[in-house]
Formats: sequence, C-alpha cells, structure tokens
Amino acid sequence: DYYAGVSDLSQLLWTLQTTRHPMSAKFKEFNRLIAELIEDYGLVSFEPLDIQDKECALRVLGRCDTANGHIMNSEKVEDPSDP
Repeated sequence: DYYAGVSDLSQLLWTLQTTRHPMSAKFKEFNRLIAELIEDYGLVSFEPLDIQDKECALRVLGRCDTANGHIMNSEKVEDPSDP
C-alpha cells in the first residue's frame, strides 16, 4: 500500500537529500531533475502484488508486458529466425 499510494517523488528526494552519503550532495540537482522528468511524463507507476493470488500476479505481469510494448497472447508468435 505504501508504494501504490506514492503520488510524487518528493519523499524520495527528501530521503536522498537528508542522507549523509557523500554522493547525495553531489547529485542533488541531478536527482531533482530526474524526479521531475519521471513525474512530468508518468514514467513510473506502482502496482501492488500478492504473489499468492494468481489473478493479481497475472495482472501485474500484464502491466509489465504492456509497459515493455508486448501483449500477453496465448498463441506463440512465429519468429522467422527460429528454426
């Protein structure tokens, strides 16, 4: 529920900025710009997964396939390079 409810990356940015790691300060502006890019174009979304629930797992798999540009299909797609 925590990840599914995240509507923006401000909490992640805050965590990165308050971390005492030496790279946090160096990449502060870069992290802000990447977060802005992700939010502006809707590049990331979260889907809850209950691995014990087959329908839930298939729904998440379908979302992953869609995001990758594939469509789940029960028929095998013929690949001409496959002997």
